[in-house]
Amino acid sequence: MPTLDPSTPGNTRTCDFLVVGGGVVGLSSAVALAESGCRVTLVERAPGPGAESSGAAAGIVSLLYPWEYPQALQDLAAVSRDAYPAWCDALDAPVGWMEAGLLTFDGGHAPQSIARLDATAIAARAPAVAPPAATALWLPGVATLEPRRLAAALAARAATLGVHMRWGTVVRKLTVAAGTVTGVELDGGERLGAGAVLVAAGAWSAGLLASVGVRVEVRPVRGQVIELHGPAGLLDCVVMHGHRYLLPRADGRIVVGSTAEEAGFDSSTTADAAASLKAAASALVPATASLPVRAQWAGLRPGSPDGMPRIGPTPEIRGLWLNLGHFRNGITLAPGSAELLAALVTGRETRVSSAPFLPWAQHL
Repeated sequence: MPTLDPSTPGNTRTCDFLVVGGGVVGLSSAVALAESGCRVTLVERAPGPGAESSGAAAGIVSLLYPWEYPQALQDLAAVSRDAYPAWCDALDAPVGWMEAGLLTFDGGHAPQSIARLDATAIAARAPAVAPPAATALWLPGVATLEPRRLAAALAARAATLGVHMRWGTVVRKLTVAAGTVTGVELDGGERLGAGAVLVAAGAWSAGLLASVGVRVEVRPVRGQVIELHGPAGLLDCVVMHGHRYLLPRADGRIVVGSTAEEAGFDSSTTADAAASLKAAASALVPATASLPVRAQWAGLRPGSPDGMPRIGPTPEIRGLWLNLGHFRNGITLAPGSAELLAALVTGRETRVSSAPFLPWAQHL
């Protein structure tokens, strides 16, 4: 993946937008801003794209329980889902996109408009599943992808658009003068100037913003995931029960997730979580009981009290923008969030109402 060497003069020039955060939300925002004509620099504390929460995600492109979210978030998710196929086609590398569908046994509060399957239909749709209930919901529009591949492809796309990227670079603080953001200061004292700054640093955003008096209630919520390797075709749709899911890959891998733990900034994995996830998988798809756990990882989701991201300019500091607080739905909402951000920056008409997502709409 091409990146600009940190020692080159281009990395320290003043840009139109400086994006803090190299996950899928930050990268998609950088791409959208660059496509809108902005000169963009992206700075990320990790050594490469999608190394934190984005890379740890399973890659389900859907609100898992859409009926539990406000209509505004459902609308943004729909815009993202509609945009994803063309969005992926525009990238320079495949991202593992798969039209999978979702079979869920957790639909007690779902509207009657969602298709309900009986035992016969469940067996036809997912013969490897041992149904924990007599009926299930079927959501055919759910797709999946591989988040690490998506992040790498977005970084490559950003590079072709002239985005200057600095990996392994920690932003110590935002710099502000006379109520206007002027850029950032890095560890070591180097300063990067910018006409505007976008904070898209996930769970790390709150600490950075607090340094200039901007309060957002975004906290790290650890999610642990395991990966099993089975025969290809064992499962061909996402299956959910008890807030646990099994997500198949085309080559036979099955991702099982996930926990939701208040563990601070601890992204370590635990044997208890692996055992719990393996037990849930075995109960739902008995054939997985004999499959070994080939990998386990954890990520820190940017948790927010209401699950609503904040997208737009801050009222406290001119030129300071946010795209953060997506909690479980960063992959799902990335294209729509980036599109909404770029429309607000350029004054274009938005496809969804921006009002519910603006930083002052309600406190995170």
